[in-house]
Order: sequence, then C-alpha cells, then structure tokens
Amino acid sequence: YAPQNGPRPMLAKVTRSGIRVTGEGSGPADPIFAAQGPNSDVAVFGDGILLNGFSVRVLTTGGISHDGAEPLTALDYETSFRMHAKPPSCSDVEEDFILLELVDTPYDVCGGSVTVLGLTETGNIEQFPLPSLWLAVEDNDNIIEVVFTATSDDAARSVLKFEMPTKDVTRDGPSGPVTYENFYSPGGPGLNGQGDAVVPPEGPFPGVIYTTRGPRTIIDIDDEIENPRLVSRTQLVPDAVISLLDPAFNLLLGLLGLTF
Repeated sequence: YAPQNGPRPMLAKVTRSGIRVTGEGSGPADPIFAAQGPNSDVAVFGDGILLNGFSVRVLTTGGISHDGAEPLTALDYETSFRMHAKPPSCSDVEEDFILLELVDTPYDVCGGSVTVLGLTETGNIEQFPLPSLWLAVEDNDNIIEVVFTATSDDAARSVLKFEMPTKDVTRDGPSGPVTYENFYSPGGPGLNGQGDAVVPPEGPFPGVIYTTRGPRTIIDIDDEIENPRLVSRTQLVPDAVISLLDPAFNLLLGLLGLTF
C-alpha cells in the first residue's frame, strides 16, 4: 500500500433532517442488513430533530474504522471529524472560519448558531450497558452523517467544509491536547491497546501491514438544503421477473460459448 493511501471522505452535502427515500440504508431493500437498522437521524435523535435539524451526508471511499475492525459509533464525532463554518462576520476567508469540534456545544456562525449532535448512519443502536453508551454495527453503505441543529437555514449553509483530521491534528481539550484518531480500511492493521497502529505479529505474512491509514482530508460541503437529490435503492425489477429472465440469459450465454 502507498503511504497514507487509506480510506477518506470523497463527497459531502448538507440536507434537512428526516429526508429519506424508499430503500435507503438498511431495510426491505437490503434484507441481509435489515437487523442493523434503523440508523437514520430521526431514529437516533428523535422526531425533535425535524424542527431545526440538518445532516451533512458524507460518502467515503469504503468502510472506515479506527482499528480496521470495529465500526464507528454515534458518539465518535469528537475523535473522528470536525467541520468548518463561516464566522459571525460572514467572512469568506478560510483562516477566519469557526471549527466545529465538540458536540452539544452551540457555535456562533454566519446567520445564527449551530450545534453538532453526533453521527448517524453508523448502524443499529443498542443502549448497553449504560443509556449513554451506544454500540453500533456498520450498515455497509459507505455513508456517514453528521447531524446538527441550526437556528436558521443561513446558519446551516454557513457550514462549508468537512474534515477527517487524523493524528496529524490536535486540539485543546479540558485535560490537555486531544489527538484525532486515524482511519483504516477493514482488515487492519489492528491496535496495540494504546491507539497506535502496529505490525501484526502473526498471520500468513508476519510483519506485513495489510492496510495503511487514510490521509488528513478536507472536502467542501455542497448546499442541497432545498434540492437534496436523493436516489432510491429500491429494486426496480421484481424477483419474479428476474427468475423468469435468468434461464433465457443463461441460454444466450451458452449459445455464445460464455459462462457467467
């Protein structure tokens, strides 16, 4: 693997909370993963999010994990991501932008204020063993959402950039500097208990790191509050029709001397 050529965010857009299409995420269109839902913003944060909630929907290059094994949870925003917003002065100079680093913390931005609540689209949520501890199972659709509230549409539109900081970035915390976590594709390299990637001591190829971390990445957030441009994942051709077409398709391949 090329250094720092691991997973990263590719595209991001902001939409109103609660906007969904038939077949999105886990559900009837994905029966294999149905047990991992619901995982939407409303399922996680309740119907109240429909009043003034927004979602930054992020498409990643693939499954992403802090250790190559465990998925993200709804509580991982502060150690995983941050967003950049225009300041109250509405300056377009990026050096003046406000960093949205903490959850449940109102930030004054251009057009009002915003408050990050956490992540969704991470998988099914179970409250165990404490109500404040959320365990999630990745829902396999390469989408992560950052849910936030805003006092106005203009304030929501002021959130312009999404960042995956990685361990290249630290921020001030109540007990000292806080370092963001790296991301790896599923499969490795694993952790040594201290949050650091290590070379696997065992396996078919001892000493080989199977994946590499993703680089620090900052991408623009498209404004799709009025036009969310969602795509349905429902099956357009019924299973009964497919079962009728399969024999004819296989016969055609046979006549052509092909196999499938």
